[in-house]
Amino acid sequence: MYNKTLSSFNRPLRIVILVLGCLSAGGCGLIGSFYGIFIDPLIPRPKVAAEHDMSDKTVLIWVDDVFLDQPSHLLRRELTKQLAAQLLDHQAVAKVIDYNRITTFRSLHPHFADMTIQQFGQGLDAQEVLYLLIDKMQLQHQAGKGFYRPSLSGCGKVIDVATGKRLWPADQSRRPFFVTGPLEQGQGQAFEDHLVKQLSGQLVEIITPSFYRHRQARPSGDKI
Repeated sequence: MYNKTLSSFNRPLRIVILVLGCLSAGGCGLIGSFYGIFIDPLIPRPKVAAEHDMSDKTVLIWVDDVFLDQPSHLLRRELTKQLAAQLLDHQAVAKVIDYNRITTFRSLHPHFADMTIQQFGQGLDAQEVLYLLIDKMQLQHQAGKGFYRPSLSGCGKVIDVATGKRLWPADQSRRPFFVTGPLEQGQGQAFEDHLVKQLSGQLVEIITPSFYRHRQARPSGDKI
């Protein structure tokens, strides 16, 4: 019984050895392909440190869409709330200013476009401001009515409220971003709202890892 069990246990190992032997006979190219397809995906990627640590800070997320032809309240709300949820979930911030306070601040300061990022933070009792400037958002595709290829572009940075100095990114004045979705067919406001929420989620997945320790993503093309 013992020998039978041992034989059964070793069978997968013998198969792997046999496959590797065949690959060796076929050259390094086959071994490399086998490794890339079957082995590499099973190896955990190394962890990388946060680019900027604000885990002990009260953070204001301010989404600026003044450059859009049609500023979107839905976009501002979705980005703010999804970013806040992700940052809090990863303990990347101590506290996030509630979005309702931001909308109230906007209504009380109709000329907020003339204010500085530092003044936003001071007015809302934040220690740091994660500022996102949206310079372009497109939903419909040039193929015609009913065709959509959503995209969103802009840049972001973190400002220290006490000094007004930029804290992130360290190597450039701002971090550009661009996200795009697949070509889809649809119609109606509900469908367009869904696309805006989808774009917001894509951008959140790109931005938030900069602020907490995370596993390095596998190469799949640059998105930011």
